[in-house]
Amino acid sequence: MKLWPLYSATTLVLLHLFIRTADAAEWGFDANAGLEHSDNVSNAVEAADKKSDNSATVGVSGSMFRQLGDNTGLGVGLVAESASYFRYSGLNNLGIGIRGQLRQKFGLGSDAPWAALALRALHRDYHYDYRDGWQYDAGVSAGKTFGERWNLSAFVKYDRYETDRQQPEVLPGVSAAAYDVAGWTFGARTAFLLTQRDTLSFLASRRHGTVTAVTPIDPEILEYSSAVAFDPVFSGNPIAYRISTDTDTLSLNWSHALGRHSSFNLGYVYLRSKGDEELGAYTTNVVNLSVFYSR
Repeated sequence: MKLWPLYSATTLVLLHLFIRTADAAEWGFDANAGLEHSDNVSNAVEAADKKSDNSATVGVSGSMFRQLGDNTGLGVGLVAESASYFRYSGLNNLGIGIRGQLRQKFGLGSDAPWAALALRALHRDYHYDYRDGWQYDAGVSAGKTFGERWNLSAFVKYDRYETDRQQPEVLPGVSAAAYDVAGWTFGARTAFLLTQRDTLSFLASRRHGTVTAVTPIDPEILEYSSAVAFDPVFSGNPIAYRISTDTDTLSLNWSHALGRHSSFNLGYVYLRSKGDEELGAYTTNVVNLSVFYSR
């Protein structure tokens, strides 16, 4: 089932509210640029099949924020983001879409607990056309600040990716929708203010759902796959396949404020996906640095 009509209808309602009350809305702009290195962009399970690459990322967004009440705020924005890979150009992509967030504080002051509902929908255009599709995210989060230095939050999120079209079947009777994945993520985040300019944050999460991996043709892997497709992005005529896994993510990030509106960020992410016992674990290490601007 395509989710875009539901997301677009919701956003049109929010935009209508803003248009009617545009004089009371605040406008904002965000931009970021960064570099990222991943040692397993193919999401392969065997060390010999892992493909590493570097990528340059750019993102911009424009948004409107409306205060609906003393403790309730609503934001709607347009988003554009891109990733350009140095080696595997088939992974290059541009995403354009919308996002919305409803945020509620339960009390006054910066240490009052809060909760938020967030929605996002982007269409991603890849250099390899069979990867093109819609990315949807919907999540609920809640958190609280403790004292002047600690911030704790927890979240649950649903994500889904639906491609625009599919290849012809590689195996008779087996779906070719190898890039169509979905899952639920549960996680928590803590942030500690080291100095007035430096923040250290840690995130831990688990996602239960389907993932896409790319590997040379392996009959054993095909037994556990729910979808299979050819993938020319990587050399050696490999296949992309979809399996169900539990993915644990651990990330550590340091952010240094460069001024009132900008920051420098350095992060590390470790991912470990585990499916059937016979397949082993899929592991990935990612290092990224970026500059962020917001006002």
